[in-house]
Amino acid sequence: MANGKMTLGATVIGGLCIGLASFALDRTFNIQNRVVSEFSTWRSPPLLTVPAGADGDAQLPNSKLTPAQVVSIQVAALHDTNVDHGVRQCFVFASPGNQMMNGPLPRFAQMVAQPPYDVFRDAEVRWQVGTPVIDGDEATVLVSAQAGIDTVPHLFLFELSRQKLGTLRDCWMTDAAFETTPADWSALHD
Repeated sequence: MANGKMTLGATVIGGLCIGLASFALDRTFNIQNRVVSEFSTWRSPPLLTVPAGADGDAQLPNSKLTPAQVVSIQVAALHDTNVDHGVRQCFVFASPGNQMMNGPLPRFAQMVAQPPYDVFRDAEVRWQVGTPVIDGDEATVLVSAQAGIDTVPHLFLFELSRQKLGTLRDCWMTDAAFETTPADWSALHD
């Protein structure tokens, strides 16, 4: 009879996955009243922050950019008529943890091509990036996007964090972006 325990770990700083992912599996088996233990570990390679691209003109994260500027770059990138360039640009400003969860790049591209993110692809979309709410090394930014005059606006909440390690140190990067409602936004900031 197998008695198992599975744990998932990663380099975690401030509640965010940074750098490497690791996986450990610890299983114990009871074979004829003898306990046998098996332990194995898997580690991913470091994340590539800048996806390879033929155009090579992606703006890179730097510590001088504010959370609002980062979100503006990402939203404009999603609206870029050169879809491949836009998706790569948006992915560059995704935090390492976000890249780990939503990457690699082809998977990320599929995600942003579907609702609700596809609203930014509309040729007539208008958007407004709100004023960031910053709390230490974390920030939230509300984005309103409307694809046409008669359509209901979409509200998106971008969650960012200031990175702590390596070449991304002190750079604001997006941990998550999701559709929200005015009530949800108010509840977060009351």
